[in-house]
Amino acid sequence: MYWRWTALSVYLVICLYDFMVVPIWYGLHRPDLEMFVNILNTVEDPLIQLELMRVKTGQHNPFTLMNGGIFHLAFGAILTGSAFGLK
Repeated sequence: MYWRWTALSVYLVICLYDFMVVPIWYGLHRPDLEMFVNILNTVEDPLIQLELMRVKTGQHNPFTLMNGGIFHLAFGAILTGSAFGLK
């Protein structure tokens, strides 16, 4: 009986971590713009400059949405199946 609440709690913690905690952390730990421009100006190779620009302008991609969101579909099936099994 308790596994349903445990599965729900685990799913909610994973979603909060993936959609709230990691993007906030990712946004707060970006390089400072002035320091970033100084480093960018000292590099001569354009390919390295391009990679540095990707670091500055990149965004977090939620881990649970990879592979078409199969993670959410699986947890939805587990939680829905357990809810219908109660009746």
